[in-house]
Amino acid sequence: MKKIGYIGQLVDNYMDRNSISLDSFSIDGNDEFVTITVKGLFSSATFGKGIRLINYINSLLFQFKSPLYQMQISSIDRGDQTPIEDEQIDEVSLILPADKFKEVNHRMDVYLGSR
Repeated sequence: MKKIGYIGQLVDNYMDRNSISLDSFSIDGNDEFVTITVKGLFSSATFGKGIRLINYINSLLFQFKSPLYQMQISSIDRGDQTPIEDEQIDEVSLILPADKFKEVNHRMDVYLGSR
């Protein structure tokens, strides 16, 4: 899974420190949009780690003045419980314009590169 820029590096470091599989996170993009995805961390056993990781990414984006992004939640149907309890979040994606993502990474580079 491709990781892009300082955001990718910082999130990888956070995940390593918190014993989260690096396969649970990806950043992919094209000329128009960049998608930051967290997946496989929303079962009852790892839900807290998933939410804290999303919060960490959100805090990074906010701290470095990211514009608003679109959040997309994908779920799976486990099929073994009542309709409300059947659904489990599979992944959460944060989608933002590629040019804005580059600006955020540039601000991180200016701030973190000077340290």
